[in-house]
Formats: sequence, structure tokens, C-alpha cells
Amino acid sequence: MPTAAAPSVTTRELTDRECWDYLAAREYGRIAVIRDGEPAIYPIGYAVAPGGIRIRTRIGSKLLAILIDGRVAFEVDDLDEHVARSVMVVGWAEQLDAHDAAESSTPVAPYAGADAHAVLLITPTRITGRELSLDAATVRSP
Repeated sequence: MPTAAAPSVTTRELTDRECWDYLAAREYGRIAVIRDGEPAIYPIGYAVAPGGIRIRTRIGSKLLAILIDGRVAFEVDDLDEHVARSVMVVGWAEQLDAHDAAESSTPVAPYAGADAHAVLLITPTRITGRELSLDAATVRSP
């Protein structure tokens, strides 16, 4: 039985502008925090806003983990038939005060619940993105 050749993959680093445009076009991602000394990753709704990324969450252990250390990683990705993209933001998260939170147009993700009143701002220290493309000539249908 002949073996199929591995597809050729092209990797491209996204520019800062492409990363922000990518983030602005989506509404769900994952936030990584340190919780009880261990890494933890949570799905979360978000919005790109002046100064960074705003998220809404409920009061609880995830919020506490974010506020204890403040350092977070936030990632959004997608995959289609021939292209995979990923954007990662590393930065600091802080809870907005009641006035700033009230001014926020940050949507509440449906799974966050009606009690998702805490609004956080992730201020980036680094943003990176990659796009992986499969060479269409080497992709075979099953």
C-alpha cells in the first residue's frame, strides 16, 4: 500500500495589526491563569477594547486566581480545511472599578451566566500570531 506524502506546511508570523484584526473579528477565546499553583485554562467571551481585551466573568475561583497574580495568557484560534491560525496575548489582568465596568460594552458570553458582573481588562505586554497553511497540492481527500 503506498503511503501518502506528508503535506507541505507554510508558517507565517502575523503582524501586530493582523493579530488585533483577528481578535476583533471573534468573541470567544481561552484565558490561562495559575490556580492553586497549577496552570488552568478557561473558555471565555471577550471584546477588544481601548487598552487591551475586556472579559466578563463571575465572582469565583477563576477571578480570584487572576487577581492574585495578575499575569495571564489569552489565546484565540481557528482551523479550516487548509489554514490554522492562532493569536496569543500575554499580559496583566486587572478588575475594572464599578464605573469603568458600567461603561463597558463587553458582551457576556452565554455560558458565563447572568451573574457575570466582574469586568477585567487584559493589558498586553506581548502579542503574537501564527498562520499555518497546507499546500493545496499535497492535500488529498480521503
